Amino acid sequence: MNKKGVDHKENSRQSLSSEQREILTMLTEDYETPKNIAVRRRTSKQAVYKTIAKLRKKGYLTRGYTRGLKKRRTTHTLKPPKGLKKGVRLHGQEFNCKLIHRSRYYDELKGKRNLIYVDDNTVTLHRESIRVFCSPHRSFLADSEERAFALSLQYWNSIFSQLENRLKVIFIKGEATRVKQCNHHFANINSEVAERYNRQKKKVKLYTREDGKLWFLFDYSKSVHEDECLHSETALDDRGKVNKQLNDWRDNDPPTLSEISGLVMRNAESMAYFGDNLKSHVEAIQTLSASVKHLNRLVEALRGRNEPV
Repeated sequence: MNKKGVDHKENSRQSLSSEQREILTMLTEDYETPKNIAVRRRTSKQAVYKTIAKLRKKGYLTRGYTRGLKKRRTTHTLKPPKGLKKGVRLHGQEFNCKLIHRSRYYDELKGKRNLIYVDDNTVTLHRESIRVFCSPHRSFLADSEERAFALSLQYWNSIFSQLENRLKVIFIKGEATRVKQCNHHFANINSEVAERYNRQKKKVKLYTREDGKLWFLFDYSKSVHEDECLHSETALDDRGKVNKQLNDWRDNDPPTLSEISGLVMRNAESMAYFGDNLKSHVEAIQTLSASVKHLNRLVEALRGRNEPV
């Protein structure tokens, strides 16, 4: 596996001293510059460059190496795939991976540093678990929240496998898998509703009643208008519910709350008018009923006298 300035040899690193192994790790895994390595190891840059020269001589670094490796930056674009005018963007994922087994190597590594990077994702090392924070440059875009989530799983399964191999730990083992997603954000990109509120400079943030956490907002970042569901536990379900409501607004143009309020008031006035009319009708019917009864009594009286009716 070749990277810029690095040629990984097939032979073991056992031939390296502890100092050489540490500096090689900082260069090839932490993407540190010689200056940063000197600061971290509390030594001089000259000492670091001497070690780099030894690593070159042993074939662990190519001759093209000059200033150290640059940390890789993923460049995931927010532009929807071809043919997809609207999309759901999954980002901001965080995972807590409780360790089923950890090795001596892991404990030694954690003793030296508790933070590493894997494919530009930040990984923090703890005694009983590791935390994985998705790179701010990475997102998963699809035509639905379910599809975006499925795409993310394909990626993270690979990352988790790399972590287990690299750190010599186990946190995925059949049904005993102990990976929990602690955070995730689902955003509708190019949202017309968000654009309207953003242009009016109106801030919209909604918090849950049960725990007071922020679960919805209108956002404008990276030149994209988004309405975003970001509750750590319910974002996926919230995204489906909000999409249903927003699509209803767009497709069916339902009346606004003020329009509904007006309809209710007019209906109440109509009902009051109808009630007044109904009351007068009831009185008229009662009067007519009394008149009919009186007329019937007169008819019966005439019949009793055998007089023609």
